[in-house]
Amino acid sequence: MCRSLKWPAALLLSCIAFTSPAGPTLAAPVSGGTYVTGKCSSGAIATPSDVAMAADWTASTIAQSILKVGQALQGEVAKQTATIMKLDEAASERFRQYLVEFGAAQARTDAQRMYGEQSRPSMGCEGRELGAGIMVGKKAEKLIAADYYNRFKTHNGEKRSVHQSDNWLKSLKEDSISAEKLMPTYGTYRDAAEQQAARDLGLLLTNPYPSPPLQGGELNTREGAAYEARRKLKEARLVLPQKAMADIAANRSPTMELGAWMMDMWRKAGGQGQPMGIVDGKISANALLDMLVDVRFANANWYDNVLAMNEVGLQREAIQMQALQLEMMRRQMRSLEQIAALLAQREGAAIMDSDHQALTAGAARAASERVEGR
Repeated sequence: MCRSLKWPAALLLSCIAFTSPAGPTLAAPVSGGTYVTGKCSSGAIATPSDVAMAADWTASTIAQSILKVGQALQGEVAKQTATIMKLDEAASERFRQYLVEFGAAQARTDAQRMYGEQSRPSMGCEGRELGAGIMVGKKAEKLIAADYYNRFKTHNGEKRSVHQSDNWLKSLKEDSISAEKLMPTYGTYRDAAEQQAARDLGLLLTNPYPSPPLQGGELNTREGAAYEARRKLKEARLVLPQKAMADIAANRSPTMELGAWMMDMWRKAGGQGQPMGIVDGKISANALLDMLVDVRFANANWYDNVLAMNEVGLQREAIQMQALQLEMMRRQMRSLEQIAALLAQREGAAIMDSDHQALTAGAARAASERVEGR
């Protein structure tokens, strides 16, 4: 009977057969070997050295196979990693391009919001030219007001008899005695004749009979001294009324070179032809304020424009309206000061007129009684 093969040897020979189709080449049977194939009396014989050789060969073959598999896997992983990196780079590039395009689009949107049609106030974008014209015009307005006032003072000191003053009053035309001459509806004096008519009406309302100062020896007389005192009192009482008249006339004199601007606003508001109040390319401060109000409140297009403005346009429109309101408040404050001063002057004059004679007479009687009492 043949000896039975131990399991480890059989397992090794099976691995040899599986991993190598041709199978290992075994040495010739030697004494003490074990048959592993065929009948018990013939076939391959596995000796201990064969088994050890087969184990070494099998382990080497397995290691090489594992190495090849690992190398193959490593190469595949490297390919996949490279592919992923390329895809990531492409995605990053597309994202960067998207950010660039988004930034450019955002910049265009911001520019449209800040400077587009809907961001413009009702007066358009001529604010700087308007401000420069107003600045120059206000200086000219002050100069003209001073000129009117100086002319009034010159008239106050003219040596003119009552008869001459009467003749001057008779020479005034009926239509010159009208509020239109001082405060025309269209807001601006159109020529030198209308400016002169405003001055004449101002003098007629404040000092139709001038009182010239006395000269020479007339001042040394008792009556001359009394006259000079009353004349100076009259001059003082004329300061405020004539200053108010001068300001009213200067406010309606063409001082601002904004005729082109006013024409543009007039057309934007739907006006036809040429607006009243433009004189040789200039307008008055009063006409300017009227136009700044009319292009909004009296302009049908303005209400539609407000609805079409974005938040930037509405803010700019509100700021310009607040600036206009500030100018009007300043002028109102000045007018209120003049009104308060005139009321104070009138009240003081009434008190003086009612009490001056009585106080003077009382002082005279007191002095007389003192003398008699001695």
